[in-house]
Amino acid sequence: MRILPKVAAATLLAAVSFPTISVAQSVTATATVVVDLNLRAGPGPAYPVITTIPANAAVNIYGCDAALAWCDIDWNGNRGWSYSAYLIYGGTVTAPLPAPVPLPQVVQNPPPTVVYDPEAYFNQYYQNQEFYNDRARIFGAAGGIGAGATIGALIAGPIGAAVGAAIGAAVGVNVIPPQTVVTYIQQQQPQPVYLAGEVVVGAGVPADLTLYPVPNYEYPYAYINGQLVLVDPSTRVIVYVFR
Repeated sequence: MRILPKVAAATLLAAVSFPTISVAQSVTATATVVVDLNLRAGPGPAYPVITTIPANAAVNIYGCDAALAWCDIDWNGNRGWSYSAYLIYGGTVTAPLPAPVPLPQVVQNPPPTVVYDPEAYFNQYYQNQEFYNDRARIFGAAGGIGAGATIGALIAGPIGAAVGAAIGAAVGVNVIPPQTVVTYIQQQQPQPVYLAGEVVVGAGVPADLTLYPVPNYEYPYAYINGQLVLVDPSTRVIVYVFR
């Protein structure tokens, strides 16, 4: 199996000055993950994936960025950042909200704002990770993404149903590709693209995003935010994420 190439820093690098770290060291809130969700090494789609948090898991929140788009969380002893559109907010530890809501909709008692310093964060949490020695390229790529180098945005999946019914409710797809398809896709070298948001089953992709066909298979694939995905060509919805 050929390994997909790393994104060249030159294609994403942007001049970015990172502020001083201000990371809350105590848990300020809790949340529930709606779907299988990436835990990344920073607040953006270009940072490495630490692990995947399973649907229905509870996480601890230390804070979020100013836009409440990405949150600094802990799950099962793993520290990182997750996209908040798929976090159902239970309120602060001491004062829960009357009813759980998607975190971006919180207007009362939101988590504190965390200012992200990648160097300090990596030194504190990721010195034992394989990607630690590649941090200079990661910071450059992620900084470019943060500065607006994304070509569009993913359309958030149907989390409203999860709030009104069971958290983590199925999104209507259950695709498991055969091994021949997995092998074929993993041998390809598609053009990497970065979209604002996070890659999850149920999220929609922009109409102008290029999808690559798979021989004798109904679902094409794409390489989004560092991950291969299968997409329903009729609905443009992600139906499978290669993890």
